Amino acid sequence: MDNKVMGKPDAVSLGSETWARPVYAWYVAVMLTLASTLAFVDRQIIALLVDPIKTDWHLTDSQIGLLQGPAFGLLYIIMGLPFGRLSDSHSRRHIITFAIFAWSLMTMFCGMAKGFWLLFLSRMGVGIGEAGLTPAAGSMLGDYFPRRKISRPFSLYTMGIWFGGGIAMLAGGYIMGLLADIDYVSLGFLGEFRPWQFVFLAIGLPGVLLALVFYLTVLEPSRKGMLNTGGVAKGVPLADVFRYLWSYRAALALHFLAYMAVAFFMYG
Repeated sequence: MDNKVMGKPDAVSLGSETWARPVYAWYVAVMLTLASTLAFVDRQIIALLVDPIKTDWHLTDSQIGLLQGPAFGLLYIIMGLPFGRLSDSHSRRHIITFAIFAWSLMTMFCGMAKGFWLLFLSRMGVGIGEAGLTPAAGSMLGDYFPRRKISRPFSLYTMGIWFGGGIAMLAGGYIMGLLADIDYVSLGFLGEFRPWQFVFLAIGLPGVLLALVFYLTVLEPSRKGMLNTGGVAKGVPLADVFRYLWSYRAALALHFLAYMAVAFFMYG
């Protein structure tokens, strides 16, 4: 075991592979859950700010729909695939750190936007950043927990979605309530911001701090389940991945359709 990858105090042997000690593995699971929570806060906060954005910028319902849907969703969907492939061969720790920092910074840029198209581009940036989290997080959890114990940490990680949705409404509503009688918030050399713009800034800042803490405290785990060819560990070829997916196409198609239906009703 490379001590730079998994320090000796945090490693235990299980069968032919070495795993992190449970306490540290669960710490990583909690950190990933916090990241998932903040991702959904940053994703959903705009739903709380529809009315003031429309009022200040005189936007139509169609423009608001573009900000909430395609601006975020299209690149979030598309970029998930390359981020997934990168997670197969590159440091998940670096990918997740970049993802948290990127979407948090772009959320703050949403608050600095001076018009519809700048806000649209900032929302696209949020989507690109968040696309990097789940592929790398799923891969990392699989290397921190044995397969027979992966259900609970992954369930915890998935709960971040629901935590985030609630926190977005609670925190955003609380901040808007505090600023209800204020027309502008002055932030020194950054300028003056409307209360709804300040909400974007306030909601994005914790993610920047979390990215730093994640980078400093979470180690990249050694990869488990690699193919061993001639004494050299290798990942599964992409062609084999697609063949595997095709062999289960009926089950996967139903799964994707069902998840689309859940998302349709949830976001609607």
